[in-house]
Amino acid sequence: MEQDRQNFAQAVATQVTLYAMMQEQVKLSASADSIASEKYEIARQRYVLGNLSITDLSIAFAEKDQAKRDYVLALRDFWGAYYELRYLSLYDFEKNKKISYDTLATN
Repeated sequence: MEQDRQNFAQAVATQVTLYAMMQEQVKLSASADSIASEKYEIARQRYVLGNLSITDLSIAFAEKDQAKRDYVLALRDFWGAYYELRYLSLYDFEKNKKISYDTLATN
């Protein structure tokens, strides 16, 4: 029984660490997405003015799309870690109250 408690405590601690890492990853990905969007817009404007090749514009477009995909994946991982932590702890962090197992099973 004591080993199960220790395993559970370790699983929760690991999930908290993962959640914090995912939270930071979302921030970094959002920043990278914003920068890539700005870079693409500058590249597009330069292309319209004739100061940039179509190849360079295509590269900026691909980088913008990749940054957006990375951001969406970071959000997915973040929310996955959040709900896993919520499931393990049986605690609703938004409402500041305990969650019953029956509530999780019906949702």
